[in-house]
Amino acid sequence: GMLGYMVNVLGEDIESLSLKTLVPSADRDGVVPAFNYTQWLVKERQIAARTELLVLRSILYCAKFLYHDQSQVVVGSGDRPYADVAVVRELRALINSRRR
Repeated sequence: GMLGYMVNVLGEDIESLSLKTLVPSADRDGVVPAFNYTQWLVKERQIAARTELLVLRSILYCAKFLYHDQSQVVVGSGDRPYADVAVVRELRALINSRRR
């Protein structure tokens, strides 16, 4: 998976990796490692579009888990859950762009 990519392709130290490595921040830039990983999968591993979507959704769930405490969206207010967390918005946009 993505952590293996970070160790074997990017040369990251395995001891320094964690879930936060996948989505390092709640701001827009937190999506960069996921974007780079999926681009590598498409280019080097020739994964199918459906597989790319599964990878991106998994990373989205990880981001929601990591940054749930930063969301202030009130349930029933009409906003999507986590709509106020920038990395979640970016991942959703990336997923929606891949569906087309």
